[in-house]
Amino acid sequence: MQKLKCIIKRLNDGNLQETFFTMATKQEYIQTLHPDPAKTNKRILKSKYDDIQKNLLLILKDSSPTHSELMEAIYDRVKDHFEGGVQWYGETVKLDLEARGIIERMGTKPGRYRLKKK
Repeated sequence: MQKLKCIIKRLNDGNLQETFFTMATKQEYIQTLHPDPAKTNKRILKSKYDDIQKNLLLILKDSSPTHSELMEAIYDRVKDHFEGGVQWYGETVKLDLEARGIIERMGTKPGRYRLKKK
């Protein structure tokens, strides 16, 4: 996210000059978790995490997809606006949600995912 800043200065001839430029703002990150406590997951931009998480949970609200189906569904939902590797972020967020007990892998063949029952 960037902020736009304007500087107005008076030139020697008395006219005003406007100069616009962008300023980088501090971006917030989240340290994701991994279901295997011996492993550490990644630190990613919270805005990307939130985008993928929202879409992943919406998918699981109405279905129990396989891993491939889940990654394809995430890609289809965000491909037009998401910058970065959708499947990499999808996998990172999926692992984090598993570690936090929000989603679970069902014991089926092939493995399917669902929202964890409370």
